[in-house]
Amino acid sequence: MTVDPTVLPGLFILLAELLALAVVGFIVARVALGQTDDRMALAQGLVIGPALWGLLVNFLIHLLPGLAGALAGWVILVGLAAGCVLRQGCRAPRVGWRTLAGFAVAALAVFWAALAVRQMLPLPDTSHAALAATIRAGGSASEFPWNPGVSAPWHHGPSLLMGLLAPQVGPDLAFTIEVLGAYAWLAFVLIVGTALLKHGGRTSLLVLAPLMLTTGAWTLIGFDTLPADILQLPVPLGIPAAGAKSSLVSVYWPHVSLDWPTWYHAPAPNIWKPQFVLGYALAFTVLERATVGLRAGWAAPAILALLIGFLGLVEETLALSVLGCWGLLGAARLSRAWRGRSISGTLMIQTTAGPVLATALLAVGGGAVSDMLTGSLSGGLSLGWPSNPWDRRLIGTIQTLPGGLAMLGLGPLIVGIVAVVSGRFNSLVLSLSAACGVFLLAALILRYTFAPYDLDRFDGHARNFALLALLVALSSKLVTLRPVWRFGTTAVILVLVVWPTVAAPVKTLGLVLGQGAQLSNAVSAPRGAPEEFRMGQRHAIRAATSPQLVSFIRRHTAASARILSPYPHDLTVATGRPNASGFADLLHLNPTFGPEFEDARRYLEPEAIRRLEFEYIHATDAWIASLTERARRWLDDPELFEPLVRADGDTLFRIKPAFLVLDPPPAPQSFEALRQAIPASATVLLTESLQRLTKVKVASVLADARLLGHLDTARLHVITELSTEPSNSLRPEFFVVSRHFPLDATLRRWPTVWWNEDAIALATRPVSGPTLRPPPPSESSETDFAVRLSEVRAAGDSIAFIATFVNQATSQWTGQDWLVFQVEDPSGSWAIGVENDGFTLAGRQWFAGQINPSNSPIDQEYAFDALTGTLATRNTAGSFDPINSAGGDLTPGVWVLAVRLRHDYLQAAIIPVLEVRLSADKDVTYTVYEGEQRSPVNACPERLRHTDSCRNLATGN
Repeated sequence: MTVDPTVLPGLFILLAELLALAVVGFIVARVALGQTDDRMALAQGLVIGPALWGLLVNFLIHLLPGLAGALAGWVILVGLAAGCVLRQGCRAPRVGWRTLAGFAVAALAVFWAALAVRQMLPLPDTSHAALAATIRAGGSASEFPWNPGVSAPWHHGPSLLMGLLAPQVGPDLAFTIEVLGAYAWLAFVLIVGTALLKHGGRTSLLVLAPLMLTTGAWTLIGFDTLPADILQLPVPLGIPAAGAKSSLVSVYWPHVSLDWPTWYHAPAPNIWKPQFVLGYALAFTVLERATVGLRAGWAAPAILALLIGFLGLVEETLALSVLGCWGLLGAARLSRAWRGRSISGTLMIQTTAGPVLATALLAVGGGAVSDMLTGSLSGGLSLGWPSNPWDRRLIGTIQTLPGGLAMLGLGPLIVGIVAVVSGRFNSLVLSLSAACGVFLLAALILRYTFAPYDLDRFDGHARNFALLALLVALSSKLVTLRPVWRFGTTAVILVLVVWPTVAAPVKTLGLVLGQGAQLSNAVSAPRGAPEEFRMGQRHAIRAATSPQLVSFIRRHTAASARILSPYPHDLTVATGRPNASGFADLLHLNPTFGPEFEDARRYLEPEAIRRLEFEYIHATDAWIASLTERARRWLDDPELFEPLVRADGDTLFRIKPAFLVLDPPPAPQSFEALRQAIPASATVLLTESLQRLTKVKVASVLADARLLGHLDTARLHVITELSTEPSNSLRPEFFVVSRHFPLDATLRRWPTVWWNEDAIALATRPVSGPTLRPPPPSESSETDFAVRLSEVRAAGDSIAFIATFVNQATSQWTGQDWLVFQVEDPSGSWAIGVENDGFTLAGRQWFAGQINPSNSPIDQEYAFDALTGTLATRNTAGSFDPINSAGGDLTPGVWVLAVRLRHDYLQAAIIPVLEVRLSADKDVTYTVYEGEQRSPVNACPERLRHTDSCRNLATGN
């Protein structure tokens, strides 16, 4: 445990803010919502107060940005609490000191455990932290700082709380986010735990509450592997055999460590995504109050509507589901009144007013629902049944264990059905189960074009609502049993269901508590150090610049001032100023540098700086040294840039008007040079050889041109779509190919008009503008792999040759195979697809490899027949043996046979050796690429370096 005395005053301020909000929430729960249970009112107050304040501030910051709006929200909220007290006849709701003391002890224990766990997980991504800092500084809550001016269809409610509750001194933003994440988990646990105590007593609480630690209670987003099922219980498969004892030990006393492989192995699920636990706490509170029957009047429906309004800023799908359940409850109430002939206009208005107000708040609140209604968020949603519904693991799984045992896992469908059967007379259980059913159905039938994995959260919501419904149903059921039956039933549930499900999380939680929470800011990594998220280590958001510059920026620049920085997102987190580093007219939920920003950062391109409306430049000495000579000369000119403050190797410049009117020729490899090299009226083919992100950058630069080819914007969260046309038989005036995969023998026939490190633009006809020399070929180095073909001879429709492999990159690859892929004629670019990693090529035909890494040259004789789709190698007896293959027949066109190297599952190099021209009459012509074909071996391309394979390669493991 670490305690930093300098953060304690600010930490106490933060905790005092949360306590004040909880007190207001308690008063509202008791007076306005009619909560008679003191402990439930205390628990629900933990989220009611922050939700009401957050919703008020969400609207006030449009008039009073930043901390001024936060202060106005405090004034109005205190007035609301005072109004509730006056409604009680100036008597504030009271609670017994024993109840309050017990609740406080439980809250502190849960908070301490949650904070300890939270600090064992990676800190929130830059997106949440940057948005929180921007809101605090007075920026817009509905815009991303890397793409200002474009509405952000995002759940900004948690970021609003994080930014505006963060104290001025003491805990930094990262530590504040940790505290608020632990607070959200505390509220969720106490609300559900108190409900179990209310419905089933202490026995139900002690037996069932641990199930909230199940690793199956995860809201999934983009996980390749789903976590464990909600409940797990050992079952016999037959007569016990050898190994049964060890299996039981692994179930009831598993081996755990703090080196868990990923987030959902942490003992407190969802705590790294505070919007989800906060959303569940709010959803449970609204449904619990809506199902017990509200007092006559307008206060309770209005408060519930306000809570749903803020829930829409936390997680819009939860808000819509809860709103639907509330509407169904109201419809059922009106139906009963109709049958009893007691319906009245007042009853109808009171029943419908709350849902109508909640709908209005969702529509104007500024979140994703508002953007969908206004049309600023394009849809992307469609209906489509999954090819394999069982992949959703709705029912469960069974895992065989040694000794005739198995682990039976129960999924949300089974758990939901059990909950409905057990609590069919409990309105809260039915409401929670209905929400589970809605999300199960959504997970099965909805598809989202822009981000397919985002729909995985529907599975997580279904699992969590099923678990909550089961907990409430079982707690209500146990209390009705006779004492003897109750004891036996709870013992069976505890031994066969609860402990096997939570044994590993509970043991892991014990290890975490042994280390304890840290009351200190996390240490920032050195500037330039790689960011690697490792479990069990606390990470800080790296400091972008010196404290003197940060203080100057906060005091002397407007909240909307855009600052160019080599560390844009770090500077935004530190100062709250937008960095405009994203795509112009495009919006990505994950920060991605746009082409204009890359021009500004690399070349200080005046046109790019004008387009992005930068006012200041944060320059480090290392960044200045990396600039071109022309850019350094500009930066040294006081007529163009005014130095404002310098400290610790960082300088803040003001961009002067004289620089903004400069109109020099763009840097040859800048995206602005590409924009000027290709006319807006031109037809441009974006070939399939381009990596997805590079293709999007090029397309955004050439958005006014007629773009041909396929542009895949899925998983990039592009809101403004770029239009492309199928290439078909149209002959483009220009085409853009990847620098990583071009065929030099064919590319050099066309004038080069532009190139950078990722792509080359060529013209298919003479151009009036300037042309460039082609980029230099890769030089031979010790990381090269070369292939040379010799003794080439035709044999009917096939061709035989000896391939000599010269390997100077033994440590860079682990396996080899062959690919046959098509090239576009006349461009010569590789018209092939890529696999899921967006980098590894996928050809028409595949052949297994024959060589392994070796320090000496390897000779191997082959025979290739394009018509039959076979590749064979000569054996020791002198005959040819076919090589294992896969793929389809070749169609008429131009094809290439290439050697591919792999590092584990990653592609390390592609070396084309043979061209095949196949006519419509099945005439085949082979052309061997002359000389020695070389390729640099790169097992870890830049955007794949986070993978385990690359990480092992970099560390030598």
